[in-house]
Amino acid sequence: MPGLSGLEVAERLPGRRVIIVTTFGRSGHLSRALAAGVAGYVVKDTPAAELAAAIARRLFLTEGTVRDYLSSAIGKTGARHRAEAARVAESRGRL
Repeated sequence: MPGLSGLEVAERLPGRRVIIVTTFGRSGHLSRALAAGVAGYVVKDTPAAELAAAIARRLFLTEGTVRDYLSSAIGKTGARHRAEAARVAESRGRL
């Protein structure tokens, strides 16, 4: 993410349920994320179905709801995939 890391964003959002989706699978990053109070930590190369299931479990949503939310975000931003949707949302001050 340009400007801030996911960990820095999580640290700035106390009281919010944050799930970090990252390329960093090292224990040091996980430890820092847990210290920041994140609700979940998932590595980006996790298969999409498993990723949706992990977000759903941690947020108490069904997998179908998570897929719907992702599809909606992608459609509303005009993005081609979820990573691009996140970049668009961040650039618009929505993250």
